[in-house]
Amino acid sequence: MIRLDNMRNFLSFALRKNHLPSIKLLWKAQSFFTSKYKETVWVDTDGNTLCHYYAMHHNLELFQFANDKPKNLKILNNKGKAPIHIFVERSFFHKEIPSKEKHLNCLSALFYQIFSFLKILHLLPNFLKKALKKEKNNEPIISIHYNEVLLQEMIKEGADINQFMEFPERKALGWGTSDFGAFSIKDIVGSPIELLVYLFWRFTLFPSFKDENEVVKIYEDYFHFLTSLGANINLIVQGNTNDIHITDAMESFPSRIVSSFFCKFISNNKDFYAIKPILSDSTIDFSITDDMGNTVLHTLFARISARHERLSEAICEKIVLTIAQNPNITSEVLSQKNNFNMSPIELLRWGEEHLRKHLESVTLKKDLDCLLKKKSGEKKSIQKV
Repeated sequence: MIRLDNMRNFLSFALRKNHLPSIKLLWKAQSFFTSKYKETVWVDTDGNTLCHYYAMHHNLELFQFANDKPKNLKILNNKGKAPIHIFVERSFFHKEIPSKEKHLNCLSALFYQIFSFLKILHLLPNFLKKALKKEKNNEPIISIHYNEVLLQEMIKEGADINQFMEFPERKALGWGTSDFGAFSIKDIVGSPIELLVYLFWRFTLFPSFKDENEVVKIYEDYFHFLTSLGANINLIVQGNTNDIHITDAMESFPSRIVSSFFCKFISNNKDFYAIKPILSDSTIDFSITDDMGNTVLHTLFARISARHERLSEAICEKIVLTIAQNPNITSEVLSQKNNFNMSPIELLRWGEEHLRKHLESVTLKKDLDCLLKKKSGEKKSIQKV
């Protein structure tokens, strides 16, 4: 007699392998033995539903197969992730290194070790020694791919584009650990847009990163696509805010100003490419403040000044130009005071005088254009009367 647990395990295996014919066959066999999953959501031993699996593989056909089955796109698996989080995670993957290149790398390393062991390495020509000793790039080669149609369908079917993850491992380890410190970029609340920025920061900003990398363009498009679907980079809150209480300084707070959070961690030139889409996005609110009255610009400009020795002048200029080109930047937000009576523009120090002047001139021109349009509109309305 076939046990239902075994049947579920077989189906889980087929889902992991993303083999649709086997999935359909095993689903029919399971349905023959039990009608349970005609009324309730199917879940495997890891807490994954059919929705988690089609999000995992970005498989639109599997989505269509699962669409008439009982589903809940907000269910968290045993690792605290909803299908929307799995979708974003599985957008990042390693490019496979060609097998020929792998073999050559292994052979060169092997010969270098042999010649070193035999103590005849010094007899080889310099160019050959360099070729054998050449350090191989062990950094991950990351690619980003996402299925736009599937993501849109998931949102239509009830996925929450701002749903937070849960972190069972944090609860087990405690907030005082080095891996999950509250002052680390790892301290994301776990909305999909946060997860995207975090994974890009973690997987692509390695030492040899170059800004012309095609991954940057894909990442920026992905970011803006998420915000177009409703992903919030301003204040996002989960649950009833009346129930929020702080019992410990290291406790996770169930809300996040995403833009300000990531700007706190820029520390070198390459980090700019992680926050660039945040600063250029049309949905960013430069005026929203945290408990100390700081806006995203307070946080960013203070960080630039604190890390001025690690940030090149060219990158500082790129940051300012990106902000200046955003239609939401105004003279009001540049002069907005925090609880310490400091404005963002006053925090832009350490020789960035020309950058301050550029921002002020851009916002002044915007204010003037806005005033002229307003006056023009008033004249037209008077003429009509």
